[in-house]
Amino acid sequence: MGSLAASSKTLDALRQYDADVAALTRQPDASARKCLVMEAAEAYWGYVVQREQFGLMDSEYIATEYAIPEDVKLAMGPKRKA
Repeated sequence: MGSLAASSKTLDALRQYDADVAALTRQPDASARKCLVMEAAEAYWGYVVQREQFGLMDSEYIATEYAIPEDVKLAMGPKRKA
């Protein structure tokens, strides 16, 4: 997953989860949220790498522009093997 669409999709899923928990329409589930964070982190990493291949090196711009959550930024990287 390296495209902006993939990054956006995973971030949207994480944001929706957080919104649902905040609105009390969903029970918090640390395992489910961690999975969403890891998926978003992998997609964010892929998008950053894709941009770097074109010489666009400012990942902080992406983080700010797309409001990447801090826990996603800290987990950014390729998918880890189980």
